[in-house]
Amino acid sequence: MTDTKAAWKRRALRAEQELEGLRKIRDSETDMQRCLLRQAGGFAVAISEIEDAIKAAKDYIGGNEL
Repeated sequence: MTDTKAAWKRRALRAEQELEGLRKIRDSETDMQRCLLRQAGGFAVAISEIEDAIKAAKDYIGGNEL
């Protein structure tokens, strides 16, 4: 019979290994999401600064045609 104590132990060890692998994937994805959110925040600030610079340039040259 294959349902011996040793077989159950092997199954448990295999399940633990698979769980550890899934945890590593999840942690990696979480780190990637944090990085992307940080980049998106930086891009938002950069766009805002560019918009402010364009507005200041328009005001300086006195034109709103741009």
